[in-house]
Amino acid sequence: MWLPVKAERMSWQTEAIDKFRASAAEEYRRLLYVAMTRAEDRLIICGWQPAKGPKEGCWYDLAARALKPEAEEVAAPDGTVTAWLWRKPGTDPAAPLKSTAPTLSLRQRNLLLPCRSG
Repeated sequence: MWLPVKAERMSWQTEAIDKFRASAAEEYRRLLYVAMTRAEDRLIICGWQPAKGPKEGCWYDLAARALKPEAEEVAAPDGTVTAWLWRKPGTDPAAPLKSTAPTLSLRQRNLLLPCRSG
């Protein structure tokens, strides 16, 4: 759709744009929900950070806001936090995985949220 500059738009055009953006944001969050609810044994959320910083509402931020309050810090030998580890409440961290995947370490059996500075 071709749109005139913001100052020349009609109200219906602005409403259509807002509706499209809201629908796209809803689909973006739905895809994260699907990914998180399909994970059986473990879910690792990671990514990279652009030079301008992460985009507000990115998957990492959505997951971190929800899981970080109950997560534990994973620190490197020098004390630098490298990840956040979250376990589903009531989950035994030593319990075997359901899949036939190779043997995994304790950290690999749980969700690791990479730590972002700042």
